[in-house]
Order: sequence, then C-alpha cells, then structure tokens
Amino acid sequence: PAAATWTRSEATTQRDAARHDATRRDVSKPSIMDYKGQVYNEYAYQLIFALFGIVCFALGYVQEDFGVTINGWIASLVVAGVVCVPDWPVFNREPVKWHGKATTATRALTLDELENDTKETKKARVRNALRRAK
Repeated sequence: PAAATWTRSEATTQRDAARHDATRRDVSKPSIMDYKGQVYNEYAYQLIFALFGIVCFALGYVQEDFGVTINGWIASLVVAGVVCVPDWPVFNREPVKWHGKATTATRALTLDELENDTKETKKARVRNALRRAK
C-alpha cells in the first residue's frame, strides 16, 4: 500500500494563522506597568489585605472560629490577585517616556585628533551625528 500523506487544507491554514494573530501580543500598546501604577498597585494590595484582615479577624473573634479568619485571609489573596496581578489600564496612565535613539560615533577619536580639531570640523562632526540620528 502507498504511504498515506497528510495535507493541510487552505481553510485549516488560514484558521491557524488567524488564531496565531489573535493570541499575539500587540507591542504597540504599553504593556508594562508604569512607576506610579506600581505604587498604586502596592497601595491597593496593602489596603485589601488590611481591610480583609481586620474584618475577618473580628468575625473570627466574635464567632470564636479561627477558620473564619483563615478563610478570609485566603479570600483576600484571591481578591488581591485579581486586582493587583493583571496589568490593568488604570495602572498605565502615565507611561514612561523613553529617550530617542542615541547617536554614536563611527569610531573613537584620538586625543591628537581632538586637540587638532578646528571649529569647522567640530561643526561638521555635529552635523553628521545629527543627520545619522534622523
């Protein structure tokens, strides 16, 4: 018998390509939490733990059941995880502004070249560096 060959249909290939595009992250949008967002995230984390801790400790004390306190603490972990772990847009309101492309010299200048430079060659060197930076 002839060896069976497996071929992918055009629809399967297009479907897989569409699925791949849908799961790929859009790098044009900022996806890293900014510095102030990190501070707000930490405040939210501490506030959630403090509120749940106080309320659940009081409930556990009143009911004389340490399990209520532990279950409340576990619930605070879940709530804090949902609120603080994902990179929500509220934490990206002030994205970091990065500097533009740095200009670098094509070669290092020697000390003699720097000492013997005229004003015109220094200006030409600056113009060339600015032109390369664009």
